[in-house]
Amino acid sequence: MLAYAFLIKSIKTIPSNITIGDEPLFYITILNDKNKTYTDLDVKARSEGLEINYSKTIELLKPSEEFTLYLKGKAKKEGYNEIIINLNDEELHLPIFVFPLDKISIDVSPNIIKYGWNTIKIKINSNLNLRNGYLYIEGCPLNVSSPLVLNKNEYTIKLYADKDCYLNITLRAKSIIDINKTFHKILKLSEEKPYLLVYYEPKTINKKGKISLKLLSYNKITNIKIYAVSNISVSPNPYYLPFLDGSAIIDFDVFSNSYGKYPIKFVIEYEKDNKKYKTEYSSYVIINEKPKIVVSTNLDKNLEITIGNPNPYKLKGVYVTIADKSYFIGEIDPNDYDTAYFNLKPGKYNYTIYYQDWLGNQYKKEGQIIIPKQEKKEKNNNWIYLLLVLPLLYLIKRLIR
Repeated sequence: MLAYAFLIKSIKTIPSNITIGDEPLFYITILNDKNKTYTDLDVKARSEGLEINYSKTIELLKPSEEFTLYLKGKAKKEGYNEIIINLNDEELHLPIFVFPLDKISIDVSPNIIKYGWNTIKIKINSNLNLRNGYLYIEGCPLNVSSPLVLNKNEYTIKLYADKDCYLNITLRAKSIIDINKTFHKILKLSEEKPYLLVYYEPKTINKKGKISLKLLSYNKITNIKIYAVSNISVSPNPYYLPFLDGSAIIDFDVFSNSYGKYPIKFVIEYEKDNKKYKTEYSSYVIINEKPKIVVSTNLDKNLEITIGNPNPYKLKGVYVTIADKSYFIGEIDPNDYDTAYFNLKPGKYNYTIYYQDWLGNQYKKEGQIIIPKQEKKEKNNNWIYLLLVLPLLYLIKRLIR
């Protein structure tokens, strides 16, 4: 095997990650690894992809001595490149990776929006393969939760506007390079005002509660009828309003025997200048309340804390903590129970039971228990007395005979 006389001892690049178009600096330290002295050593370095063409002569290089090449290039080829260094007849190859210039942009349309809810398309343009990414959207009320998981190039969202909307869209993703870019988009509000604006904020209520619908009119409208279309009971339905010239908040009573997330659509019919109009608005209502749990304790060899679930859905994330111990149960089915076990010394203890409802809301219930000291049982020595008495009784019986 051929032994090399020269070794690349270290390399430093500025910048550390080279992107296409950069003019990087390379500091390459080379060691004379042979027990040989070189005079008039010809050193050449070249790279087509990095536009390097360098040469110099080292007058004297003794064994174990090193020298540093200072090279400047220009990255014009993406991917793997090589710096080839010739030292007399020996050739060293140094791989250098050049990252592509990310060409990422985001288009938002339309850029003119109207009063009320708008359907907006967000399109991501990229020359890179993006993965493990998220899209963060801020600036206006949205019908989606931010961030969005990055699994496609185009998204459709709805936003509510009553003025110009300044959107900040941040893209964070992995690729050949890490991507973290924020794009600023201005959506101008149309000067044309609608006859009617509808706004409803989704809310969570118990089996019986109220929801509110806000109406806003920039022009007087009349003969307003509001229909609520849903699988849950909503009243009054329809709701009648003789006229509207400004804003109004309409309250509805809602009732349901079952928990869940229920779609609701408001259909609003009204008149303006003897013409009939209709507006529809879709959202949802969540029926939920704090779940109940049934707790019992038992002292046997161990402390047993039994948790019952009387709710019509699974309890999740159930676990119990007491002293410095914890016991994880996980899920408890409806109308079922599970038990946590603890081995504790006598004393007074506070315990906490943690659990979640079907929406993932976290709850806890606290309690206290006293573990008494066990009394020592006295030894039964009756057998000793029997051993003493039985021979005596036998002797008396013999004397009587």
